[in-house]
Amino acid sequence: MKNPNDVLAKYEYNNLISLLEKMHGTSDYIISKTFAVKNDNLHKAFEAKSIQLTTRLEEPNIYHDQTWKNDKYYQWRFSIMDHLELYADSFPYNINNPLKVIPVFHSICSEESAYKICETGFAT
Repeated sequence: MKNPNDVLAKYEYNNLISLLEKMHGTSDYIISKTFAVKNDNLHKAFEAKSIQLTTRLEEPNIYHDQTWKNDKYYQWRFSIMDHLELYADSFPYNINNPLKVIPVFHSICSEESAYKICETGFAT
């Protein structure tokens, strides 16, 4: 699919293509249908959860505990975290943001299931 369809605006289509290009190992894909769905309730819930998680990130007893540095897998853990942070920062909205969001894609077997997810979100 080289051009956006009627449902997905050009801006959102370009963002989707940009995301797919940044994701490693996903060079072979076919977009058969695209939909843009705006759900104010899910947006508000995401914003509230973001605020909650960002606040928790500032609690030194939870997220800034350095005891893991004594673990025998310290180097491995450090390299994974470094890799994730670099990858997360490849998305402009994550730069200088303490809470990193990495987009993921989920395929759906039916349009009905997709609309249900758009209405209610994924189970938490």
